[in-house]
Amino acid sequence: MRKLIPLKKFSFFYAFLQVLCEIDFWFYFKNRVILHGDKLVKKYPVIYCANHQNAFVDALLMALASNRQPASLVRADVFKNKLSGAFLRKVKMRPVYRMRDGFGSLGRNEHTFNECYNYLSKGGTLIVFPEGNHGELKRLRPLKKGTARIALDTLDKLERFDKLYIQPIGLDYSNHPKFRSNMLMNIGDPIEISKDRYSLKEEDRTKEIQQVTKEIKESLQPLMYHQKAKDHNSTIYDFIHLVYPTRVNRKGLFLQNFFDGKEFANQFNDDLLSDDQLSRMQNLLKVGKELRYPGFFYKKGSEFWRPLIISIFTLPFYMVGSLIFALPFHIIKKLQFAIKDPQFRTSVKFLTGLILYPLWLLVLASTATAFFSGKDVLIGTGITIICGIGALNFRDNIRLVMRFGKWALTDKSQRHTFENELETFVRSLKNEA
Repeated sequence: MRKLIPLKKFSFFYAFLQVLCEIDFWFYFKNRVILHGDKLVKKYPVIYCANHQNAFVDALLMALASNRQPASLVRADVFKNKLSGAFLRKVKMRPVYRMRDGFGSLGRNEHTFNECYNYLSKGGTLIVFPEGNHGELKRLRPLKKGTARIALDTLDKLERFDKLYIQPIGLDYSNHPKFRSNMLMNIGDPIEISKDRYSLKEEDRTKEIQQVTKEIKESLQPLMYHQKAKDHNSTIYDFIHLVYPTRVNRKGLFLQNFFDGKEFANQFNDDLLSDDQLSRMQNLLKVGKELRYPGFFYKKGSEFWRPLIISIFTLPFYMVGSLIFALPFHIIKKLQFAIKDPQFRTSVKFLTGLILYPLWLLVLASTATAFFSGKDVLIGTGITIICGIGALNFRDNIRLVMRFGKWALTDKSQRHTFENELETFVRSLKNEA
């Protein structure tokens, strides 16, 4: 039998990876926003509980935000490879076996859960995704009861503590498969799990598990982009994103459009979209994408000139940076499309980039030492990194220039007609609600 997770034992390897991931995320996301970080529980055992859109990246982001070294539960099939399995265990990830892994494997979950109980009971932290799977639809999927079961079973085994907490966290991405997207982590009020609230009697077990699961659901939904509508979910989200785009450069605008879009999504939470409304929505969405409509916020202030100026100044950095990093960039780009599941592409790109880019810099620096002094190599490496950062800024801003430029160059009457139709339709939806 494998040894249990050593609780409260500081792992230098884990901490080292956290630093690397923090740096990598700084490059990978345009904006990474954590709201209400002050609500994070600091001293007690905690189960971080979030919606799941982005495979391993979701867990990595929460591990960094927690400022602790949480363990996490991961689907068992990723442990099949011995090398990757050993690495995942090294960073405190543990397998959860499902029916699809074979009925006989379900019994192996007992060992995993015992590790979780032991870890939490002594003050540890755990990352769990109660939906039990990941998906791209912008809604909270039905929750499994495992999170509630772990919390209540741990409560019965607590040693130095009289309670534990479930910390609900809402995650959202402007376009999660895309490099340089925006991400939001919205942290909610912790749910207290204590013996004052739960009897832990066998006869009350089923009812209490249902109660905790319901509380998790009710806590998570307000924190995330939750659209109940099952039919045409993607069409509705694309339309809302057209009106309130979140793939923007400014952090403030990203947050504003996220919350405006989240509120607007409530119009469709009763599946009341008629055939006529759906047809109008699809037509407006098609025309809006063709014209590259920049969104409602465009009228409140131009987003064209600032990105244009930044693009001009960062163009030389882009030309040099894209040339220097062409090899690792194209390896990662090609590798991502070998992954069939879009939700895993971000994780593959991120983890591969975490290895390839530092390795590539090391190769360049090592090669340069044969021709230049150590000081010159150090300066050259710094300039190379600056060029890479400049290339990212150019990419971010030139996309906006192209988008807003095409909209600005569109025939004025065509723009006016589209805006009137869009605003009329949005107003009619809001009035009906």
